[in-house]
Amino acid sequence: MPPLHCAAVRRSFTPAWLAQDPRALAFLPRIELPRARPIHPDVVDELARQNPEGLASVDRLVRGAGAVVTGQQVGLFLGPLYSLTKALSAVVDAREATERGRDAVAVFWLQTEDADFEEVRHSAFPGGSVSLADNPAEARRSLAHRALGASVLDCLRGLDLGGHFAADVRDLLARHYRPERTLAEAFADTLRELTRGTGLLVLDPRREPLARLVRPVHERALDDPTLGGILAERAAALEAAGFEVQVPSRPGALLSCFHPEGPLGPRYRLVETEKGLECAGGPPVARSQIDPGSLSVSTTALLRPIVQDTLLPTMAVVLGPGELAYFAQLPPLYGAFGLPLPQVIPRGRVRLSVPASRRLAEQVGLPLQPRSALVEALARRGDNGALAALDALSDTVAAKLAAVASDAPDAACGAAAAKTADGVSQALARLRGRFVAGHAALQATDLERLDRWLSWVAPGDAPQERVLGFAPFAARVGAPALVQGMLGALVPGSHELVEVAL
Repeated sequence: MPPLHCAAVRRSFTPAWLAQDPRALAFLPRIELPRARPIHPDVVDELARQNPEGLASVDRLVRGAGAVVTGQQVGLFLGPLYSLTKALSAVVDAREATERGRDAVAVFWLQTEDADFEEVRHSAFPGGSVSLADNPAEARRSLAHRALGASVLDCLRGLDLGGHFAADVRDLLARHYRPERTLAEAFADTLRELTRGTGLLVLDPRREPLARLVRPVHERALDDPTLGGILAERAAALEAAGFEVQVPSRPGALLSCFHPEGPLGPRYRLVETEKGLECAGGPPVARSQIDPGSLSVSTTALLRPIVQDTLLPTMAVVLGPGELAYFAQLPPLYGAFGLPLPQVIPRGRVRLSVPASRRLAEQVGLPLQPRSALVEALARRGDNGALAALDALSDTVAAKLAAVASDAPDAACGAAAAKTADGVSQALARLRGRFVAGHAALQATDLERLDRWLSWVAPGDAPQERVLGFAPFAARVGAPALVQGMLGALVPGSHELVEVAL
């Protein structure tokens, strides 16, 4: 019988890096802010076009400021709360760099080349969610070009918002999320309005002038066979050190995607096979069809940071846990493209509470735990021993009255004692029934409060920031108060969870 071998158990890179494990830091060192590189005039023009109210920040980049960059897919109604948290984390981190003498501007990179519509078409609020209708005919189309369509009106109507500022939030979303607009346009304008005055710039890279600037990046991604080997070697090193590889290395897979029908059409990962270049899962393609300086070419996850930092004078990147894990694969790729590695900053984490959720928390009176543990705690709290005492009393009274009946001086007294015993037993049973009903009602009330509370702070036992959008919180306290509350609570460079009472 052959020997049994256990597969190596690998751990997530991000927790190890956050804990400053030397094995993780060897792959992604904590570095000081590099010097900012000059920014190309075409990028300046595009930033100015997309941020007409942010010209002061654009001018700072022209005068030598560096960029603190973060980004996210363009979800419905800004997607989960962490999208806004990332944007404000970049603002806080850029401010700190500036205060330390390294002028920095926060930039939010819209990840509009991605085509995963299923991931971004939902928006959740306490107790429910809304979703854009999918259109199979638009499968694989980059999010930059996905129109919202008529179903966005159903989403706006179905967004269940309570609170004094609900009408204001609805107006804000309705201004930007209109059927004829794209997800990217609506997301960008909503984010710009929410963060007005913070200095944040928003950049959608799906623009022809920017595509022309990154032509050399895509040319190399398409033609340099050593890049795949560099990434495969890095992945093997991470696995040998006991870490999971966030983005698997696939033999023959290139770092660029191609849109055979043009920028508005579906995109496919390019793969080099024995037969030549192919669109994975798509139509045949000839290398002569591909113009590396056009919007018919787009990035994969591992090439996106290279394109981003080719265009922007990036000094630091603000990353979520998953992004941080795949960034550990990138230092050799940065070296291959002659780019300095930016400083890596983990995004902040917040858990928001509004007056309504705080009242529910007080009524529940238990620390936040998984729902199953909270239900158990409620059950234990409801059992105060009264039922057991009534059961014991009923047994004692029945036994004593039975003894009295057996010692009765005559039959009439015995019958009276038996009747009394029966009456007392029935009375105690009725009393017990009232206690049981009262506990059941109390339990039902507690469970209802518990579930309403969890719908605000940990829906489905998931972190609040990964499920709920910004809208229900802004509807309770107002969008400006929400943004200012988060800005005031976020600690530069920290990934510790911060409780924010709005």
